Amino acid sequence: ITVETNGGTSGWWLDGEIGLPDDPNEARTVYENCLRAIAGVPTQGNVGIYVYGKSAAGELDASDVGAPDDTKRLKEHFS
Repeated sequence: ITVETNGGTSGWWLDGEIGLPDDPNEARTVYENCLRAIAGVPTQGNVGIYVYGKSAAGELDASDVGAPDDTKRLKEHFS
């Protein structure tokens, strides 16, 4: 996972891919746990999340597990 910016003051986001188990239920659990860990990292301001989970079962994004796509709302979601 990398931190990216467009050079502006509000253009920060996390970008990357997480390797997940092939079992769809396990993949979902691991991906949610990764998002929970991201939510626990202190940030200054709001950071967009473009972190996807990939396995043989397919690809997951935050909306697939009912999570928001930015750090501010992700922290609220998991608190």
